[in-house]
Amino acid sequence: MDDCGSVLSFDIVQKEMTQEKCGQFCIATTHTNGCNAFSWQSGWCYLKKIPGHSLSRQPTTGGSCGVLPWEFEDGDPSDTGQDSSGIKSNITDQPRQIQCAYIKNVGFDEYLFAADNTYDENSRPVFTWRSKREGHPRDWSSTQGLWILEEGSPKNVYSIKNAYRQELLYASDCRFAQYERQVFTWRNPTRYDHGHLHWQLEAASVNTFYIKNRMFDEYLYAVEDALSFDPVRRKVHTWTQSRDVSAWAGVGSWVVETTMCPN
Repeated sequence: MDDCGSVLSFDIVQKEMTQEKCGQFCIATTHTNGCNAFSWQSGWCYLKKIPGHSLSRQPTTGGSCGVLPWEFEDGDPSDTGQDSSGIKSNITDQPRQIQCAYIKNVGFDEYLFAADNTYDENSRPVFTWRSKREGHPRDWSSTQGLWILEEGSPKNVYSIKNAYRQELLYASDCRFAQYERQVFTWRNPTRYDHGHLHWQLEAASVNTFYIKNRMFDEYLYAVEDALSFDPVRRKVHTWTQSRDVSAWAGVGSWVVETTMCPN
């Protein structure tokens, strides 16, 4: 039995899904439907939009629930300090927190990673990993493919740091072609151009996001096969022209798979 808030009212969406995805679903859609709380019972997820004054704690049987404290103007009125459901979101349970994740391109089913080689004294190339060795879909992922996401301000704007290199993902001033901007990790810890290092995550669907650079207002995407760096590495750029990324057949959308951060 869990302590939950107002689980019997204020429903705005209900959808059949697993318990683990219910909290993620609320966070991923809050900007479109105003979800600020959720409950899960018997295979069904119930998204809610609860007025702050109506949020109260009461027990439920056979389910779980939680709130998004940062979606209430004055915080969570129940003042628990945590999500009572115990469900981890795919970015963060609470605002301004750090999460570690693997970032997978939807169109190519390939993971983002920082290269071994460098581009110049300040920059390191980033790619997606094209190799599909049987049994080793992410054989590099415990090192170059692990990323640390730290939310800043406003909400849903993040710095994205490679856990192995301790270098931040950034969009450079250099263009690869007329409509493509080069993306690297930043190697120089004493010379940051912060505008290039901020990324906004826009929900595309549950667990899936468009990743937009805040400096240039451009979306991260994985290039077509013909422009791949080599047989195992695919280039990653931002697209410099206004374009509906939802029409890119997945090459401009990314799955964020959270995992334990290294000690």
